[in-house]
Amino acid sequence: MTPTPQSIITTLTTVSSLRRELKDKGEKAFREAHDCPALLLTSFPQLDEDLVEVHTLEDSQPDTRLKKKKNVGRDFLVLLAKTERNVFDSRITIGRAKNNDVVLRVRKISKLHASLALDRDGNASVTDMGSRNGTAVNGTWLDRRSPTALKSGDLLNLWRFEFQYLDREGLVNLVRSSAG
Repeated sequence: MTPTPQSIITTLTTVSSLRRELKDKGEKAFREAHDCPALLLTSFPQLDEDLVEVHTLEDSQPDTRLKKKKNVGRDFLVLLAKTERNVFDSRITIGRAKNNDVVLRVRKISKLHASLALDRDGNASVTDMGSRNGTAVNGTWLDRRSPTALKSGDLLNLWRFEFQYLDREGLVNLVRSSAG
């Protein structure tokens, strides 16, 4: 069985499901419910079964509606929100270990691969946490443990996964523009 985004990335949602929510709730309620930045999955690597982490999260069940999706396209999103699993107060963590906010269940992703921090004004930075296979922003590999500013639209690479960072407004704009 070929690994799919929804079998690898835990907190995955879709632009189309958020579009329905925006339409049903209205923009004000949508903004209140999703007052967070997001990562839009733009490139999903070819994965052999032996690269996929076999452990699963007890509290994370895959969304069965996503299983029918055959290609990545530009529909998969990760909302960047704190979870109870992460013990760091000021960071959103990304990695292979199940105590991260965003879990990528692939052996090439470090247990604690990267972290994102948001300041009070909503400005974001990403830090490679000493990962073996690196983190890049717009094609430039980051120095380990050195925060790098992120702007909405920047491309973020974690090993061979590529995401587009969207700030809060960028997320709303993407969902709104996809409705047309």
